[in-house]
Amino acid sequence: MREGSGFKDRKCAECHRQFVPGTQGLHPIIDSWGCDACHVDAHTRPQKRYKWLVADPQELCVRCHAGKGFKGPVQHAPAKMRLCVTCHDPHVSAKKKLLVSEPPLLCFDCHKQEAFFRKVRHSPAADGSCLDCHLPHSGDNPKLLVDKKVCFNCHDEAGIMGKKVIHAPVKALRCAGCHDPHSSSREKLLVSDKLCFTCHKPEAFQGVSVHYPVKSGGCDSCHQPHQSDTPKLLSETVPGLCFTCHDETEFKGKKVVHYPVASGECTSCHSPHAGAAPFLMATEKICFECHDEKEFDGTGKHIKADPRWCVGCHNPHQSDNGHLLRKK
Repeated sequence: MREGSGFKDRKCAECHRQFVPGTQGLHPIIDSWGCDACHVDAHTRPQKRYKWLVADPQELCVRCHAGKGFKGPVQHAPAKMRLCVTCHDPHVSAKKKLLVSEPPLLCFDCHKQEAFFRKVRHSPAADGSCLDCHLPHSGDNPKLLVDKKVCFNCHDEAGIMGKKVIHAPVKALRCAGCHDPHSSSREKLLVSDKLCFTCHKPEAFQGVSVHYPVKSGGCDSCHQPHQSDTPKLLSETVPGLCFTCHDETEFKGKKVVHYPVASGECTSCHSPHAGAAPFLMATEKICFECHDEKEFDGTGKHIKADPRWCVGCHNPHQSDNGHLLRKK
């Protein structure tokens, strides 16, 4: 520089050559307004602000970038603190939006990678398409989601919540209550091995006898996880559902069929999950739920009968003999 000439008399680009007007990826304001849009009297006077900026860094970007996209009730921490240069290069970048690096690497500067690289990965997370689901600056929804129904931007809404009975978390759009939106060590991106028990009390599934699907954790053997046209989210109405495992011929076809069996009311006698008595019975005195116990106290025609003895003489489901007797 010649003696006596100030820096302001020379073009900034003579020294800062990476910011030459017309450079690909240059911040548009440098092309249109020049360096003094953000810097004032650089190198010609003591710094009042960092880098001779015309305003404090937290206030500078919002002079141009202050639209609706930055004013939502839920704000990304860097945007809220106006640390714009955490994600964006203020001068030039070969990446879109002047980003300092591409997502998801940019996101991993703050968010731990481990949560995104478990065995089963959600497609947008695996592709690094963070912005398919999240807004980068601010929004109206928790977690900066682009939409309350963001999952249905890819997944068929009618195929998940279009039937008569909808699982409560699905109806409330709480997909992430059951599925991890990024990655999981479990199939279907499930958040837990005992997922159902996060809402349903385990005590209701414990007893003297426990139904095999319950014991093995196979809740979806009988229930649909999202929706169904059948109460209790059952995959099929009872007794058809029961016959997917139990042999139907053992419950129909003989001359005399026990009324609850004939009417398909399996759960009148059996608890579908766990029973207080053997064979998933709700009580040891299950027969006396319908039959008058006084008739079996020994004062009438019948001998005194312990309720546990009933099935010694009677088949509880069907028989070719009167009164469901096992033999004539």
